[in-house]
Amino acid sequence: MCLSCKILATAVISLGLLASMGCGRDPAPSHFEILSWEEELFDAINGDRILSGIAPLERIDVLDRSAAEIAFFGIREDMDIMDLRRILAEHGVTAYVIAAHVISSFRGRPNNMVFKAREELRVADEDFIENADFRSGGLAIRYFDGYYFVVFVGAHILDTDADGNPIPTITANIWQRERVRPLELEHLRLLNETRTAKGLPPVQPDDQLSALARVYAEKMLREGFFGHSDPSGKGFIQRIDEAPLVKYRGFGENLASLLRPNDPPVDAMTSLLSSPGHRENILRKEFTHVGVAAATDGRWWMFVQIFGIER
Repeated sequence: MCLSCKILATAVISLGLLASMGCGRDPAPSHFEILSWEEELFDAINGDRILSGIAPLERIDVLDRSAAEIAFFGIREDMDIMDLRRILAEHGVTAYVIAAHVISSFRGRPNNMVFKAREELRVADEDFIENADFRSGGLAIRYFDGYYFVVFVGAHILDTDADGNPIPTITANIWQRERVRPLELEHLRLLNETRTAKGLPPVQPDDQLSALARVYAEKMLREGFFGHSDPSGKGFIQRIDEAPLVKYRGFGENLASLLRPNDPPVDAMTSLLSSPGHRENILRKEFTHVGVAAATDGRWWMFVQIFGIER
């Protein structure tokens, strides 16, 4: 079982860092004022999202801390080391589909800070603030030398299992079989190519095994889990026992889950071959037949191989 998590991290930057030498500058805001502004600003962003028919964001502390660090780099003008991927990893976020940030700086007065910050972020990138792919958000407001620095971080953070591997998100947008069938055939070709390279006979495709594999691949994707047992505890042997597979006397199962693979059939095979147990199944000479299935929503890909030993 191997998971591939590809990360998208972008930065949209709008800065106006002009030295301020004027007189009559407003006093620096207190820590409590800044906290209040951040809360009001996050509520305002969610209000705009709701009006646009987009789900509101969950504000989480790790993204707040990441936004604060980015603001610090902005103040210091250390733009060359302001890498969102690194910052998130340092704060413990290693599994996510999309994560990005927008930063803006401006002169303003405390009595209109929230309104000004909201408008500045929208000017920097309105589509970014209302990106429907974001599920969580964080923000930070910092003051330095007459300027306010506002950073918003949006992300779709994934749950992980005990080993830190990403868990697929629940989806109902599963591709139709006709769309994935060519990729299943390519995956089967790669499987048999691997066997013949080791001097083993190819395994023959079997419709019953393929149907069983397809049901399970779609179940994992639809219900948001990955493993040889489903959330109810039903495992591979139970699934085999419930199917009328009298043709076979032995079975094996390989599973691969990938996030945004470059080449799904190839990447799935590479992942399986890197696992000793899965590689053993692929190269087991006793297996005579196989069912190969893939399921995807366009982001997550599930590949299932079910092997059979003919009686």
